[in-house]
Amino acid sequence: MSIDLHDWLQRQGLSHLEAVLSEAGLDLDVLGDLTSAELAEIGLSLGDRKRLLKAVAASPPGAESGEGLAAQEGTAPGRSQGLLPPPPRPLTPMPNAVR
Repeated sequence: MSIDLHDWLQRQGLSHLEAVLSEAGLDLDVLGDLTSAELAEIGLSLGDRKRLLKAVAASPPGAESGEGLAAQEGTAPGRSQGLLPPPPRPLTPMPNAVR
């Protein structure tokens, strides 16, 4: 079962932000990509920006329905949202040039 922006915001206690987010054309699929500066651009107060970003980090939109970040195969929660650094790259041994 999929949830919509209204339901997710209501579950987070942030339903008062629905009109501003909808007016800006934002939906659940992009909430995790937003920065505090972008939220300020659409008129959210500092407190509302902090609360929204905390809610997204704690309960990614879609997670309740199994469609969230953890459900993405091969992706650690938060990795696709830029919340975690990329995994370390494997080291390739280099042959000695001088023997």
